[in-house]
Amino acid sequence: MCATLRIHRGPASPERVLLFDTDELGPLSEEVTDFTVPSGHHLISLKLGRYHSVTTRVVLADGQLLDMTVEENPDAVLPIVQGGYLRFRKDAKDHKV
Repeated sequence: MCATLRIHRGPASPERVLLFDTDELGPLSEEVTDFTVPSGHHLISLKLGRYHSVTTRVVLADGQLLDMTVEENPDAVLPIVQGGYLRFRKDAKDHKV
């Protein structure tokens, strides 16, 4: 059982790495990067060295394609303390692959 997580890099560095739960899936080297992941409840975030984005909870159904866009986090007052200046935004539609 798997799903596809499509990440639109936005303002993130191409060296940022996608964390899926505690696993490093790979860098966001392209403007849009697809990752095949297990379905279920998971946490995603981005890291670059010791810096991390805000963690986002996702629920993925078997065969689902979930589009997420990285954006700046306007709520971050102290980005290092609050988890970073980046967060994920869920794009309009999910669909089956």
